[in-house]
Amino acid sequence: MAELKYQELAQRLRDELAGGTWPAGARLPTEDAMVAAYGVSKQTVRRAVGLLVDEGLLQRRQGSGTYAAGQRRSRTRTIGVIATYLSEYILPSMIRGIEEVTAAEGYRFLLRSTGNRMDRERELLEYFLANPVDGLIVEGAKTALPNQNLPLYRQLRAREIPVVFLSGWYPALEQSVYVITDDDAGGAMAARCLLGHGHRRIGGIFKADDQQGHRRFAGFANACREQGVNLSDDCFAWYTTEQREGLLTGQSEQAILRMLAPCTAVVCYNDQIAAPLMASLLRAGRRVPEDIAVISFDRSVYSDLTPVPLTSLAHPKEEIGRVAARKLLHMLHGRRERPAVLPWTLEERQSTATEFKIV
Repeated sequence: MAELKYQELAQRLRDELAGGTWPAGARLPTEDAMVAAYGVSKQTVRRAVGLLVDEGLLQRRQGSGTYAAGQRRSRTRTIGVIATYLSEYILPSMIRGIEEVTAAEGYRFLLRSTGNRMDRERELLEYFLANPVDGLIVEGAKTALPNQNLPLYRQLRAREIPVVFLSGWYPALEQSVYVITDDDAGGAMAARCLLGHGHRRIGGIFKADDQQGHRRFAGFANACREQGVNLSDDCFAWYTTEQREGLLTGQSEQAILRMLAPCTAVVCYNDQIAAPLMASLLRAGRRVPEDIAVISFDRSVYSDLTPVPLTSLAHPKEEIGRVAARKLLHMLHGRRERPAVLPWTLEERQSTATEFKIV
């Protein structure tokens, strides 16, 4: 009987919504008021309202109430995925995680890339506004910089197209849902590894235009300071997306080698920087790790291809994709979601592991 009652109430609410009792955006009566008006229990009201939320006819707003959604937007059963680079070495693992979750629910996804450019991101957001999908998973472009596309993200919200961010997000975009790694903790973990081997003269190479570079450096620097180790600006280099390809070639390579000359260890933003840096150090006659230890982030295929096995912090790449996809599907069913921060793990390998004395 209880099940029949909630289904009967759900149908009555559908009829009232269709008849204009509550126009789009109107706030429905409170739960207690509906109990009194319809002569049913709170449990019946909750189940009936929950069903209509799942159908997209009602929306719950935390701390505010339940509202009529008006004409339900037709579902495309398609999710858009915007990545910085389609060929990026960790993206395929994240995509596998996304596909595992979405395919099980009957969704397909449309994959596009920005090249980590905000202008290309704008073009893609405009495309998805003109050709709506059910939701978007976005790896933001240059998340450490002010973003010109926030009005487009707000338009997506107004059209009830939910967005989940991967790896970084835009702090100026209020109430963003994102799935990231704990980069502050990861930076601290890298610092403790090097400090534990006695290193005190440490350098680094970090990415300037993505949020992850700033947070990894902050965690690293804070952990060093707590151990009484002061870092010198002269031993740290920062680069942007456009500078990456030429960073370890020609005069730039020589400048970085000179920068690291007094250092016994170096921390790199990711394996894509650590692998060519290690090759440059070895060509210059510096042994790894006897002369200089190298530690990095991402534990990608690059860390297995270096001349000396690379110590690199690993994050659960596929799980990041799965968590992001689950959150997006929950949002599509009217559920409120919160950000998720996933941990790093450290598997120490030969590039940092040899014990030695600092002279």
